[in-house]
Amino acid sequence: MRTRAFIHLAAATVAAAGAFSVSAQLGQPAPAAASDRSVAASALDARQALEQGPARATGTDGAVPAGAGLTVVDESTPHRHVVDPRTGGLISVAGASGTIPKSRHLGPMHEDPLPAGVSLHDPTDTGSLLERAGVEQAALAASSLPVTAGATAPVGTPGIATLGAHVAPSCSGTGTDGKRVQVLYVHEASTPSRYADVLPVLRNEVANVDDVFAVSSEQTGGGRRVRWVHDADCLPVVQDVTVPDGALGPDFWGTVNALQALGFDDPNRKYLTFADANQFCGIGTLYNDLRLTDNYNDGYAASYSRVDANCWSTAHSVAAHELTHNLGGVQQAAPHATTNGHCWDDADIMCYDDGSGIPVQQVCASAQEDLLDCDHDDYFSTDPAPGTFLADNWNTASSSFLDTVPVLASPPDVTVDAAVQSAQTGDSIRFTATSPKPVTWDWSTSSACTLTPGPDGTADLVCPSTVTGAVSVTATATDTVSGAVGSGSASVTLTQALAPTVRVTAPASASAGTAFAVSASDSGKAPYTYRWSAGDCAVDDATAATTTVTCPDGTASQQLPVQLAVTQADGQTGRATTYVALTGTTGAPAPRAATSWTSPRANKGSITAALSAGRTDLVGVPVTLQVMWPGTSEWVDLQTTVTGSKGLATGDTGNRAGTFRFSYEGDGTRDASLSAEEVVKPAKVPPGSSKDEVPLP
Repeated sequence: MRTRAFIHLAAATVAAAGAFSVSAQLGQPAPAAASDRSVAASALDARQALEQGPARATGTDGAVPAGAGLTVVDESTPHRHVVDPRTGGLISVAGASGTIPKSRHLGPMHEDPLPAGVSLHDPTDTGSLLERAGVEQAALAASSLPVTAGATAPVGTPGIATLGAHVAPSCSGTGTDGKRVQVLYVHEASTPSRYADVLPVLRNEVANVDDVFAVSSEQTGGGRRVRWVHDADCLPVVQDVTVPDGALGPDFWGTVNALQALGFDDPNRKYLTFADANQFCGIGTLYNDLRLTDNYNDGYAASYSRVDANCWSTAHSVAAHELTHNLGGVQQAAPHATTNGHCWDDADIMCYDDGSGIPVQQVCASAQEDLLDCDHDDYFSTDPAPGTFLADNWNTASSSFLDTVPVLASPPDVTVDAAVQSAQTGDSIRFTATSPKPVTWDWSTSSACTLTPGPDGTADLVCPSTVTGAVSVTATATDTVSGAVGSGSASVTLTQALAPTVRVTAPASASAGTAFAVSASDSGKAPYTYRWSAGDCAVDDATAATTTVTCPDGTASQQLPVQLAVTQADGQTGRATTYVALTGTTGAPAPRAATSWTSPRANKGSITAALSAGRTDLVGVPVTLQVMWPGTSEWVDLQTTVTGSKGLATGDTGNRAGTFRFSYEGDGTRDASLSAEEVVKPAKVPPGSSKDEVPLP
């Protein structure tokens, strides 16, 4: 039996999660030479059919009949079929001749539609790229390098939700020895280099690739990092490369040719190219070779990937997708493979509808979308079970272009405790988080409350009066060594506090030109903010609890209203007004009329009293029902109402026990007054009810 391996190189690309595909296969030992020839012929026929398009009608002499409407294309010369990136189409592979080893075995290249939300016209200015990468200017200013020896993580925002910071890259060998992935920033000669400006973005992209491999390998109990070309500080090197104009056009092979002409053709390198262009999203070469050893994806020839600027720092790591193609994923013989170098068992960074005609199925949770190999049975597993596909065939986790490192640490355990289980709006509630690992803390709440972090894993919660019921607080811990993230939560149940009760103390009389003191007394939820006003007179400090008022000489005599608004911690505001008899240019002001109340009467949850000034019933006047709860010594405002017919005020006691009274603060012509006090006894508990059903203050 004669064995012969037909090597077919596949180039696969993505738009946001994949966009091009070159498919063929590396066959296993064939049973006979005739079979080899048959396979080779059928593969060549398939390629020619796809390159040349639909079969052309011909005459008996082989000529194309007139009116056939066909344009003959010379497929022997490099060109690109014109396709709409929104709908996709075939891309010529003729340009790969002389560029990629064994190019005659290339399969058809197909550009698939761009996914929803991704456009070749998305902004790629430096500011937009930095914003998408989550790279803060403050962080860049603090350190010229995103990671150095001994640092914990590169600068930038991880694309993987379970990571609070990027994982640190591996540090192996000299940084240039052996098989490695080399990162290139490539721009055309007439395009000014943005290397210094976009370097933080590209370092964030490189870190995102490492994150994908770190978290994915941890899922099967292993540890992998990309074996980058790195410097003495273990920082992956991003090389600035200038190529001739046109090299970053829509022809990927033109890019490869330009790089090879500059010497980027080492079989021990996979060249991850970030192109300062906007032709497509991403593209990468892939050999379909199932062999466990001497695999063509593991150093047979230089591999190339290209990610254009519109797909830098997208929701998913396009660079990780393309590098996975370079490493050998996804083989056509894999259990869930498509024919175009991807997979159909989503969620998975390599799985999507790539036009192969195989429907995509949701097999793994959506959280796996940013990671490698749903169920780890197609192309990446650090611990494949004996007898499985990845145990017996090529497994990208075994690539020589990856470093084996300690397993990514598991997320830190987090316990969160609230100081109390129930509280009122405006209360400051202490939450305390603990973890057995060295961590940094971030706090969050889904409510409109204010959460103030404190030292040693603490935070204080204060909620406005609009937030009641259960409020949850989450503490997120980031391991300072591994970057792993864990979280925990605790909750508190809130009820709305009463609005603050406000009293103003001021002299009964004063003179224009002479300052007089005013002060506030209040009860409620501290801290308070104060706002004083006194007509056209000046208030020395309008935000203090105690201040002075000065009315300028020449102020007319009047009953001067001194007003105070007090806002407590939950945002509720109480107000009070008192009147000062101000002697000005016209002598002493007229005195205010005295007011009085009838004795309050309580009956079946309500209480009434009538307000008058002499013989005049005061109708439509705002008054306040106040209460002193049992066991307390402070009066609090319970309800504001307006007097009705015959000056009658009606309040609601809610069948609660307490001492009640009505208060009228007066106005410019009538004096303030308080009613007598009425003691309301506890309500009787109805038969069959419990004490808990009786309303409490």
